[in-house]
This record gives sequence, C-alpha cells and structure tokens, in this order.
Amino acid sequence: MEALEYKKFAYLYWTNILTTDQIKNLNNTIKRNINKIDNKSLKDDPADHVHKNVKVQGIKYKYLKKHLSHCISEIYDSNNKNWNYNVYKEFDDSVLLFNTYNSKNNSTYDWHYDGDDLKDQDIKLTALINISDKDYSGGEFKLLNKSYPETVIEFNQPGSMIIFKSHILHKVEPVTKGVRKTLTYFLYGPNFI
Repeated sequence: MEALEYKKFAYLYWTNILTTDQIKNLNNTIKRNINKIDNKSLKDDPADHVHKNVKVQGIKYKYLKKHLSHCISEIYDSNNKNWNYNVYKEFDDSVLLFNTYNSKNNSTYDWHYDGDDLKDQDIKLTALINISDKDYSGGEFKLLNKSYPETVIEFNQPGSMIIFKSHILHKVEPVTKGVRKTLTYFLYGPNFI
C-alpha cells in the first residue's frame, strides 16, 4: 500500500490498498454472501434528472470484515486527520454497496451527490474501493472540483481507494469494455444542521 495523498483538497486516495489476491478473495466472498440481504429494500434511487444504469447490491460489512478492516480503519483515520466530522463507527450490519458497471449496457452514473432522506443523520463522507478483477475500459471517475470536472486517475487502478465529501458532485463515465466493480462505504453522522 502506498502512502495516502491529498489531491487539491477534493479527495484522498490510496493506491494498492488491496492486492490482486485480496481482490480475488474479496470478490469470491461477495459472490457467496451477496444474497444474504434483502436488496429489494435497499434504497438506491438517483434523483429524477440523473441517468444511472448500474447494478447495485447491498452487502453487510460482517461478510467483508476480514478483507476490508484495514481499509475501513484508514477511512476513519483519514476523517480524524483531515475533516474531523462526527461520524458513527462501523458495525457488522453496516451495508456497503457493490456496484457493477458493465460495457454490455455502457453502464454509467451521471453527476450526483450522495445524500439520504434520513431525518436524524447525514452522509458525511463517501469511500470507494476499486475491486475490479478483470480488465475494463472507460468508467473514469470524476469529481466537480471548484467548478470544473476533474478525472480521478488514481481510481482507475484495481486495488485503489478514494474518499471525498459526499456533497461534492461526482460521476462515472460509461464503461466501454469489460466490467468495472466497486464498493461504496458511506460515513454517516448526526445532521450538519
């Protein structure tokens, strides 16, 4: 794992936070456990004006803990060092989103921010982990950084992880070849207001 870096105050990233073998084992664990949550109750509706054609499934942290505990630890440590948001600790029933972008349907996710309709909490930070286990093309991740789109090139590499403030607009360009797989972990905390 390479050192954490802060890029233009928009996001933090890690390269090689997961090895190829760790990605393979993680994907196998996801495959075995993905149906152990009622994904019909998973609320993942984009805003009306946002185009999204991505397969999203929920998986509980308890199934991925042995693979991701070091990643989750880095996420919380980064919050403490960089933002110091009041966030809730992870727990075994925390749900991560397993996102599958497929070139067969040019999977994409238009500009959006991460929010929730919960009255007593907000999503403070979003963490994404690239767990793609095969080559793919396209699917570049972009953040709207100070009014201009910035491609987060560090996230193109499988095994990389990024974290950013959830209210920042972001998008995924169409996947043009292969399958791009990611995990999303949200850091929730009490309402900002």
